[in-house]
Amino acid sequence: MSDATSPTRLALRDYADVLIRYLRDDRGLFALLASMLAGNIAVALLAPFLAAQFIDEATQPALDQTRPMQPLLLLAGAFLVAGVSGQLLKVATTHLGAHIAWRATNRLRTDVVRHCLGLDLAFHHEHGPGTMVERVDGDVRRLNHFFAEFFTQIVGNVVLLACLLVVVTLVDWRLATAFVMASGLALGLLVYLKDSASPRWGRSLESNAVLYNEIEERFGGVRDLRANGARDYVMRKFAERLRENYLTTRAAATFGVVVQHSGALVVALGTVAALAVAATLYLGGSISLGSVVMVSMYGAMVFAPLGAIIREVDDFQRSTAALGRVRQLLAREPTVAGGHGAAWGSGPLRVECDGISFTYPRASDSSTSDETPPPSLHNVGFELAPGEILGVVGRTGAGKSTLARLLLRLYDPTTGCIRFDGRDIRQATTQELRRRVSVITQDVHLFDATLRDNIAVFNPAISDESILEALRQVGLLSWYRRQSEGLDTLLSSGGEGMSAGEAQLLGVARAFLVDPGLLILDEPTSRLDPVTERAFDDALASLLENRTCVIAAHRLSTLERVDRILVLDRGRVVEIGERQVLVADSSSRFAGLLARGELQLVAE
Repeated sequence: MSDATSPTRLALRDYADVLIRYLRDDRGLFALLASMLAGNIAVALLAPFLAAQFIDEATQPALDQTRPMQPLLLLAGAFLVAGVSGQLLKVATTHLGAHIAWRATNRLRTDVVRHCLGLDLAFHHEHGPGTMVERVDGDVRRLNHFFAEFFTQIVGNVVLLACLLVVVTLVDWRLATAFVMASGLALGLLVYLKDSASPRWGRSLESNAVLYNEIEERFGGVRDLRANGARDYVMRKFAERLRENYLTTRAAATFGVVVQHSGALVVALGTVAALAVAATLYLGGSISLGSVVMVSMYGAMVFAPLGAIIREVDDFQRSTAALGRVRQLLAREPTVAGGHGAAWGSGPLRVECDGISFTYPRASDSSTSDETPPPSLHNVGFELAPGEILGVVGRTGAGKSTLARLLLRLYDPTTGCIRFDGRDIRQATTQELRRRVSVITQDVHLFDATLRDNIAVFNPAISDESILEALRQVGLLSWYRRQSEGLDTLLSSGGEGMSAGEAQLLGVARAFLVDPGLLILDEPTSRLDPVTERAFDDALASLLENRTCVIAAHRLSTLERVDRILVLDRGRVVEIGERQVLVADSSSRFAGLLARGELQLVAE
């Protein structure tokens, strides 16, 4: 089920679970917030009472002309202090609530990012970078309002409303009846409609994610788009996404406005009724003028928390939609989970692929046809002795990269088994597998970080001496000495200022630091010029010593050092044998690839 159609109705315990989990580390701050909120409510209830006492005292008939003004001044001073204290407490509770909310949502955001990094490639292929930014930041950011306002607005105003109704009841039960009816009708309407807007906001959030993904994808390919004159097409698609986003957001916002104003209308009518009752009682001599003023002020105060609650309901609906999406994301389990441990020793690994087949999972937004797509690999089997080097060749789409991903356990085979040193790799923890297996691809990703972090991949346990030795082994020391900041030199994620060959050699340096028992090369020289390729081959020769290796390549120069050749065709093994034997056999598939030029000889 896609996110757009997922349920967005959450039980109160779902909110309670989130609040308890992410606020428990700030119990002290939360207790302070609760006490400040209680003080704010007490001051809010006291101010109208002081005003009523002042009016009643001021309007009493004077028994003599020398009545002291001190009681009036004391009441006026107390009213002023209550008003100033109330405003200060409001500022303090708002600030503290925002502080607690940011701490809580940052913890939630950290959990979401950690969880997403643990999900497998199937998930990340299904969700583009723009979508993930919206899920990790956009949805969690909307929950910030929920954390910040839930107690200071919703809970605080509900408590204030209850206290107001009690105080009004003590003044006159008939006044309380009008307030209770208005409040009950407004709250009943909100409870009835509280889940109605969440699905609409869920569709709006999904539309936001699609829009952000579209923007990220288009700007990521801006050079190709400009070079091929596709700007008009991009702008048209962008306009279509904007229209879809506008329509879904407008539908959700319109419904929220209807809910808000319906509740506000009920409260306004109830307030008018209460004031009419108060005026009638005053004219009948049942209550004093001060009580009328107090009731009027309490009426405004009843309207204020109810209005705040009504306004928060719409935001609460957005938070509900966002929380539903976050919970759905956190509930997503990786299809590739680490095992309990395999305890591989040091040295080169023995590799066995026992009849493995694999089909890429269908994306959630793909066709709903029941037809099963053909497997990317079908019944692939081979065995590598420790230290042996296997070259994997075949046309584009034959399954070479898929085999590399299975050996790295980025995916698990649909059927069959992969074993290292006789142990199923599914038994190994993720840390063990990454420690013993390393990969160099045709496109080494550089991070927006220092040279040190790019080579060590953010592992603080790797010393600077080890990094410099790795740079020496791959022939990058002269390049390193030209960097003014040394290992603290900042590299950009796009690799600006570095050639493709230099970036590729950094990938080899990473492998030296890992010291793997199995090295996987996935088309590592496809983007290199002849001079850089020779430097890469020199570094690779040192790296391959006493290591098992699987090389997927098109260039014959890369395959010259392999012991055996495996030929893939449409996911099937069509040939496997000693490289020299296959080269000498003109009837072999490998010799045919060479004859047809489908494997490049050493570039001129």
